[in-house]
Amino acid sequence: ALSSSLSRQDDHSAASDDISSKAASSALAVSGGETSVVDGNVSLFGLTITPEARATLAMALAMATHYGSYSFARPTTLSLFTSAKTGFGGKTAAYPLAMGLVSPTSLALLLGYGGLLERSGPRAALRRSSLYCAVTLGAAASLIH
Repeated sequence: ALSSSLSRQDDHSAASDDISSKAASSALAVSGGETSVVDGNVSLFGLTITPEARATLAMALAMATHYGSYSFARPTTLSLFTSAKTGFGGKTAAYPLAMGLVSPTSLALLLGYGGLLERSGPRAALRRSSLYCAVTLGAAASLIH
């Protein structure tokens, strides 16, 4: 009876190891343990993070940064249209006109970015679009002052 109980425990242990190895090989696996430099995994706070998981985390951080920046910029932009001193003052058509131009401008920028992405690849497209944004924001800031 004791030997059959031990063999059942060994079978259960082998099945558990098989499940653990399948879970560890999934695309976005995050697990504790040692870091393997060969497969591109990185250890962060004792967790091993695969390259796919790092890419996912980077995209989530980029989107959160984008949303935070938008949340800070929107009230400032609205005050530029409604302020009598720095904005358009009594010209009530300026804000609806600007809002109406947002979608076509966004579409044009998206099409331009898509073309840049196809021609130059993701790394060059990211660098050029970031430079374009920095120059545009710098020019807009200098025009306001």
